Amino acid sequence: MSAPADTGGETYSLRWRLLRMIAVPLMLGSLLVAMFSAWSIYHEIEEIYDTNLAQYARMLLQVVDTDKMGRKTPDVDNDADDDKKSAELSKPAHPYESHIAYRTYLKGEMFTISKSAHVFGDVAPPAGFSDQVIHGKRWRFFVLLGDDGQTRVEVGQKFSIRHELVFQLMGSLWLPGLLFVAVVFLATWSGVSRGLRQIVDLSAAVDRRDAGDLAPISPGRLPEEIMPFLRALNRLLGRLDDGLRREREFTDNAAHELRTPLAAIKTQAQAIAQAQQREGRAVEGMDNLLSGIARSTRLVEQMLAFSRLQGAAAAREPVELAPVIDDVLAELEPATAARGVTAELDAEPDCTVLGNDHALFLMFRNIVENAVKFSPKGGKVTLRLRKTLSAITAEALDEGPGIPPGDAARIFERFYRADKGASEGSGIGLAIVKWVADAHGARVEAVNTNPGFCLRVTFPLPQASCVSLT
Repeated sequence: MSAPADTGGETYSLRWRLLRMIAVPLMLGSLLVAMFSAWSIYHEIEEIYDTNLAQYARMLLQVVDTDKMGRKTPDVDNDADDDKKSAELSKPAHPYESHIAYRTYLKGEMFTISKSAHVFGDVAPPAGFSDQVIHGKRWRFFVLLGDDGQTRVEVGQKFSIRHELVFQLMGSLWLPGLLFVAVVFLATWSGVSRGLRQIVDLSAAVDRRDAGDLAPISPGRLPEEIMPFLRALNRLLGRLDDGLRREREFTDNAAHELRTPLAAIKTQAQAIAQAQQREGRAVEGMDNLLSGIARSTRLVEQMLAFSRLQGAAAAREPVELAPVIDDVLAELEPATAARGVTAELDAEPDCTVLGNDHALFLMFRNIVENAVKFSPKGGKVTLRLRKTLSAITAEALDEGPGIPPGDAARIFERFYRADKGASEGSGIGLAIVKWVADAHGARVEAVNTNPGFCLRVTFPLPQASCVSLT
């Protein structure tokens, strides 16, 4: 099979393009939603925490206003039992309770202070809400003054506590969002892959077709968007099939029509030669005429056989090669004897391939004719069949001059002749050999044997999936 032609166009992945068209807007939209959510959550949490600070301060102010009527000095009771009870009561009921620090003042003197408020030192925040930096850490303060001007309550909270809650809430929002984007991405990838797999399968089915199989492609299950292309491709295949059919019909008709006048000319030339009793030079010219007519007739017959072989639907069946070659030798025995050449077969048993017997007969007939044509008078042509575990090899060995090394690859081209001065041959015989070998999945080689020439055809085993002559 020949390598696919380079179209020179720029290609791109439809799968990745579809994924980008879906995933990029989705991710950008998710990012914008996440940023808006972060701003909204941060703002709301600031409001809630500020409200808690204000409520906390008001409760402390009420406690101080109540206690100042019956207490002359703050925290002067040193009784052990009271200290124990105070320690029990000072334990926070919730871990977040310890994140709020407070100080209260009565008549300019400190009245109460929480354990975590000792870091405040000499910091004196103004009344109301304010932000302060203490030992490199940001604090949010709310200061409440009593109506009598004798009471002052300071309540503070670290910003890190607020940020921690913001991050926790954002994590609970962003993590499902990321999972959602990942699930959408994977689902899109899977869906696009399933949709494109049908196109890939269709391409593989078309690629497996032989050059002569121009039947319409069955659509099967395909996306609706691909159907116009498939219908256009089927119409193109139909036009190609019509064109090739007309070409085969033309070749068939031309070969058939040419054969009849050539036969009549040959008959007339033979009658003239027999009746000719003139000088030897005229007889020699008549012999050349007959030789040219015979060569033309052979060319027409080969073109006709090749055209019919290409146009026919070849059946696949096991073919024993030895009987096919025996039939070829029997048919060509008169021509072989006329040239003074002997041809024989040396075959191992059970050399069977799966193929078309008519095509194989045509191939071996051209092989033998080529070997006989280049063999010297009195020479010998040997055909050998050998079988191994993986292949069957057919060889035709003659005692001719061989071919120049540079012509080994070109002798299988149509109408190419290595011996330009030869009076016989049309250059199509080995092209037929190559075509039949390719159709059977076989490899054909031309090798000089010094002296002599060997044409080798190797059929790989098994052949069940290699043969298609249409």
